Amino acid sequence: MVQFTKNTETFLSASSWDGVIIEPYGDLANASTDELKLQYSRTYGSNINHPVGTARMSPKKAKWGVVDSELFLKGADGVRIVDASVFPSIPESHTRAPVYVVAERAAALIKTKYSL
Repeated sequence: MVQFTKNTETFLSASSWDGVIIEPYGDLANASTDELKLQYSRTYGSNINHPVGTARMSPKKAKWGVVDSELFLKGADGVRIVDASVFPSIPESHTRAPVYVVAERAAALIKTKYSL
C-alpha cells in the first residue's frame, strides 16, 4: 500500500492535474514517511472488492482446494461451505447472483442426498 500511495502521488503530481488536484487532504497531507503512509492506509483503507476464494473449490481428490465439487469441506464429514469463499476467483460482477447459483446447487445436492 505504501508503494501504491507513492505511485498515486506521482501520478497526481503530473501537470495535467494542475487546478484539479489542489493538495493532499487530511491525514494524507501529513503522511510524509513510509511509516505514516502505511498507518494512513491501515486507518482509512478498505477493500471495494467482494472477498472470495478463501475456501476454493477443487476436484475431490486434488491436494489443493478446501471444498470438493459437492461443496463438502475436505477432511471433515458432512460439512458444506455454501458462500462466495468457494469461488476460485473474483467474479467480474456483483457476487450476489453467483452466490445464489452456489446456494441453489447446494440445495439440490442436499435434497438429492436426503431424498427430499
